[in-house]
Amino acid sequence: MIPDPYTQSIMESASEAHMTSSICLSVLVGCPASPTQLPEGRCLIIDAESIDKKELIAQESFCAHYRELSADSLELLNQTVISEFDHQIVEWHNFSDRRFNGPSQLSEFSEQYPNLRLIESRKIEGITLSTVLVDQNVLSDPLSTFELILREGDPLVALQSAKEWLARCTRISLRGLVTSSKSREAAEAFLGASGFCKSSVDSCVWTPELEMSSLHLSLIRCGLLALFNADVYRKLYPQTKEMADVELIDHWLSQPDFREIAMEIEKNTHNSIDRDGILALFNADIYRKLYPQTKEMADVELIDHWLSQPDFREIAMEIEKNTHNSIDRDGILALFNADIYRKLYPQTKEMADVELIDHWLSQPDFRDISKIMNDAIQRIPTPLAELTEQDPALQLLQNIFPFDLYRSQRKDLSQIPNRQLINHYWSNGQYEGIDLSESMVKNILEKYHSLQVSRFTTRIHELEHLLSCANAQISAMQKLIVSSRNSGAPNEQN
Repeated sequence: MIPDPYTQSIMESASEAHMTSSICLSVLVGCPASPTQLPEGRCLIIDAESIDKKELIAQESFCAHYRELSADSLELLNQTVISEFDHQIVEWHNFSDRRFNGPSQLSEFSEQYPNLRLIESRKIEGITLSTVLVDQNVLSDPLSTFELILREGDPLVALQSAKEWLARCTRISLRGLVTSSKSREAAEAFLGASGFCKSSVDSCVWTPELEMSSLHLSLIRCGLLALFNADVYRKLYPQTKEMADVELIDHWLSQPDFREIAMEIEKNTHNSIDRDGILALFNADIYRKLYPQTKEMADVELIDHWLSQPDFREIAMEIEKNTHNSIDRDGILALFNADIYRKLYPQTKEMADVELIDHWLSQPDFRDISKIMNDAIQRIPTPLAELTEQDPALQLLQNIFPFDLYRSQRKDLSQIPNRQLINHYWSNGQYEGIDLSESMVKNILEKYHSLQVSRFTTRIHELEHLLSCANAQISAMQKLIVSSRNSGAPNEQN
């Protein structure tokens, strides 16, 4: 299959970008102890201390067989820490081992590192990683990528503050970072949820699960082009009138406020949408009531009038709100639990049921109120007499109710079936003075068992006495027999 010229041009430009681009910048949060630990290429170092660039570069002279560092390829942001939002004041702690320096308290390390000491604490104004990256000219190209090396501070804060820039990060390293296990686990969980996976070769390195090479980024840009409204963009930026559609994508993504521009494009796109489709869903009668000056306008003209308003979204919500006033109140009233609503809103106690419907629908959170009412209805107890034989609650009650004990207390109810006996006790038990609590049943059973044991013990003693008497009689008879035999022995010899 031979691709069409447009598709072929896309693939050729994507392949060309893939061949010519690579990682543009390495961002290090925390300066390494030795320049040998710096990656090749351009590097940006963000450190809480004051690092002297000349001294750092000079250290390379002590490292044999190490590449030469260029001052132009190295940029430093001194006395800077990464925070959750710009200008946040961060409590920074310096320890006897500088690898532990950061916002973490000494108590987080003392159990595992008992010899670690806190040297000083100071406050530093923070900045988000996103703000830092926006200011890097080398990353102005939408296809540019970077790698991130975290060596100090809270790794989760650094990753979260990068925001959408993580999509252009090709490699994240946590090597050299010393932090609490809880903090590291939180950072790794965030990386996993953000589409990164741990390297099978190096457990300190995380890479995107989908390798976002320049080829992928270029194809994504082509996908954006298919959804991008180039005509509206040219109207917003007349200076781009002569640019090709592909160039417009680069121009848009290179703007710092590209998100706001996207919203502006969306807003202007409303002027070219399918009015017939909207008209089928648009409540023209409500709109005319809200804007009486449009009374003589045709329905199609109302759509243009609505979309031309700066607050067209709020107007749509107002239309929806007023639409509730024309719904079938009789149908809702049949399903509406007025008693529950009056308990939720005591001020409506004197209102009629129909008025309660209007009061409910006039609330901004009427949907949430509906859920609260439903929950309250679910909590209303069912009368015992209304429970069916298959109801689990009744089956449980029949298994634990002490029928025999209750009948022994109420002889007049001895012939009543179990279900009626439960209903009788439920209605009258509190007035009878009969205690059927678990403790009372337990005490009665214990007394009954104790009485039975006493009876059995007495009977055993009686049996033992009878047995003793029987044994004595047997012994006496045996002696009598022996004596009789002995007295008759001489006569036999004669």
